[in-house]
Amino acid sequence: MQDEKITLSKAFRFLSPLMIVLFCSLIIVAGSFFELSSSGGWSMIGVILCLPIAIVTFVIDLFIKSFIKDDTLKLWIIEMILLIIAGVTYYNIYQ
Repeated sequence: MQDEKITLSKAFRFLSPLMIVLFCSLIIVAGSFFELSSSGGWSMIGVILCLPIAIVTFVIDLFIKSFIKDDTLKLWIIEMILLIIAGVTYYNIYQ
């Protein structure tokens, strides 16, 4: 039972909220690259918008994980608060 808990904690630590945003951004970037020729260049907008998001979320995730070593719950709470702040800020800027 203890090994199962450790494995589940490691899985949730790897699949933190910022990593989920990173994976979604990379999917959009890859899809934009594949559709680049058929869209006449308009798919480059997906790359221009999502590649910086992917890079920033990766750097912030590594920074947070370097300070929070073992507490997966605290990691999730901090990253969710950061995502909520980013979403509210984005909404207020582009309202």
